[in-house]
Amino acid sequence: MSEETTRIPGLQTVWQLATQVGRIASTTAGLAGETGRVVAGTSEVEPEKGDKRFRDPTWDDHPLYRRLKQEYLACQQAIDGFVKGADLNWRDKERVQFVADVLTSALSPTNSLFGNPAALKRAFETGGGSVLAGLRNWAGDLRTNKGMPSHIFEDALVVGRDLALSPGAVVDRDEVAEVIQYTPTTATVHERPLVIVVPQINKYVRSPARPT
Repeated sequence: MSEETTRIPGLQTVWQLATQVGRIASTTAGLAGETGRVVAGTSEVEPEKGDKRFRDPTWDDHPLYRRLKQEYLACQQAIDGFVKGADLNWRDKERVQFVADVLTSALSPTNSLFGNPAALKRAFETGGGSVLAGLRNWAGDLRTNKGMPSHIFEDALVVGRDLALSPGAVVDRDEVAEVIQYTPTTATVHERPLVIVVPQINKYVRSPARPT
């Protein structure tokens, strides 16, 4: 898959970023200064409004967790600022921003047990039950979902009951999409067919899966 058809930046884009020495130096210096303020307890870095990851009061009340939160946010903001100010065309910048957002989100301390005070509290409250439940979910994802977190119950929708209620067939398919032609349920139909193109996100929110 070429760089033109993917959201992952190619080696040329990475090289362009690596050669912007001035921006790297200024970003590193700024982050070092903010890290010093975090350690000294004078940093004013706070999550953006609506960021629910750090809602637990421990993130503000406990000095170690407060510094962990602020250092993570300082790194995230430094990377975001570097990407936004990078000398790249808009398409490459969007690709780099996408990867940066994914990586910084994945490295959030709230994604680990000991870096998440709310998860630790829950573990103590349940006598470790929440940890065991999480391990079971993880094992299930490894077994049935190639290690990726499951977002649905596989048996929630049943073909013939909730899905594919109308008979039909796939009449065209490529690597991007497929065209489904449904069999008419009336004796006569319009000469010109109705084509429905669903959105790529929340595909079936506006198209009920079952008749009402």
